[in-house]
Parts: sequence; structure tokens; C-alpha cells
Amino acid sequence: MQVVHSGECDRYTMRVTWKEQWKDYSVIVFDYSAVKGPVCIVPVSVFFNSDFVNKKRKMKSYANSGYWWSQIFAVDHELPSLIMKYRNRWDII
Repeated sequence: MQVVHSGECDRYTMRVTWKEQWKDYSVIVFDYSAVKGPVCIVPVSVFFNSDFVNKKRKMKSYANSGYWWSQIFAVDHELPSLIMKYRNRWDII
């Protein structure tokens, strides 16, 4: 399990960060509780098989970054929407 704490989440945007090495874990916990946001428990297989993440992983800029990514997204973007589907899914752990 990997826990990602972020203080960047509000009604309009949220930061999503991931590292390639996390693909071998079972879940990623995106914890936005520091800013009264959600805690989302996302299965790694779902996250790394999403279209957006798959496309990013193939980009030269991803390799150049050391195989990690961090970006602020609009909450209605496909990646935050996917993450929010797993809000409070403690049963997954």
C-alpha cells in the first residue's frame, strides 16, 4: 500500500501524484484529509490501467521525470473522477 498525502484539493481542483514503482503495490491511498478533502483507496490495477495513466507512462516526459508524475487537475477530469469513485472504500484494504 502507498499513501499519498496532499494539501491541494478543493471544489475545483485536486493534485494527483504517482510513481512508477507503486505499480507493484495493491492500493494507492490518496489522502486529502489535511484540507478536509476525501480519502480515496484506489486499486493499483485500476489506476495504472486507466487510459490517462497509460498514456502518460508512454510519454518521453514521464521517463525524463524519473518515472513519476504530479499534476493539478480539474475535479471533473477523468483521473480525479476515477479516484473519487473510490472515496472511503476502506473495504478494499
